[in-house]
Amino acid sequence: MHALELAISRDEDLYPDPETYNPARWLDDSYPSFKAPLTEYPKLTGHHQFGVGRRSCPSVELTEAETLAACSTIVWAFKLEPKKRADGSVQWPDPSRMTANLIGGPLPFEFDLVPRSEEKAARVRELWQSVQA
Repeated sequence: MHALELAISRDEDLYPDPETYNPARWLDDSYPSFKAPLTEYPKLTGHHQFGVGRRSCPSVELTEAETLAACSTIVWAFKLEPKKRADGSVQWPDPSRMTANLIGGPLPFEFDLVPRSEEKAARVRELWQSVQA
């Protein structure tokens, strides 16, 4: 048995307007997907994207810890911004450009990665050089 992830993630009772990117559905208590306290939720453990029942991912806790560490480090060092067109307007990724794989996701898209400061940029370069050695 495999959970039909595409169908579960498009359930309008749980995810109103499921085709729209909306992080508020996890942070606003007016959404059915909201869980409290926000110091604990949202979390990956128990989420359908990591399987259900006997087919659950055995390393979801490790994945959650590594994702938190990686994302925290990226946000510490960089501002992630949508790509801007020549006229200055924002170029958001096309939400319909997704892989056709069983475990899908967005296809590559462009964005701007801007160091938060020259000190942080220097630290990232230093760390990069140390792992290359």
